[in-house]
Amino acid sequence: MGKTTDLRREITTIFVPAMQRRGFTVDKRDLPVFLRFWRIKDDEAHLFDIQWEKYGRPRFIVNFGRCPAAGLVIRGKHYAPQDVLASWTPEGGRLQPQPGTSSRSWFRQDKPFLQSLFSREKLRPADEVIAVDLLCTFGEVEMWWESRTRMAHMHRHLHLRQH
Repeated sequence: MGKTTDLRREITTIFVPAMQRRGFTVDKRDLPVFLRFWRIKDDEAHLFDIQWEKYGRPRFIVNFGRCPAAGLVIRGKHYAPQDVLASWTPEGGRLQPQPGTSSRSWFRQDKPFLQSLFSREKLRPADEVIAVDLLCTFGEVEMWWESRTRMAHMHRHLHLRQH
């Protein structure tokens, strides 16, 4: 069993059904690195993905964005909304529990270094990470799609968008 197995299982059991109830389609084509979600609402597509930490630690971040319901044209090529990555969108960002640019600020099951030194358990319960950390902060992304107001756990992602 890998380091991320329990966390991935809880995302599948808790988070994915919650997003499907909100009208999102789940796209697994980029697993194991990304789990993508998209929905069409009114005249735009709401996009987000769960990006797993590349070294296999039990950490992830949520990239989010929006584009027209018809999709995006990038470098002269049209992409349908289900093919657009959240990081390609000009107004998107990242949802993360703490500010910072390293994966230490991402959603994480592993305890911070100092806490892990004084604890028998090195990992937090996976269901706590999803139900408490992720689901509680994801409402900020829903509010951003409605009002474009940046909230406390939202940060801009750095990308180069080419037309």
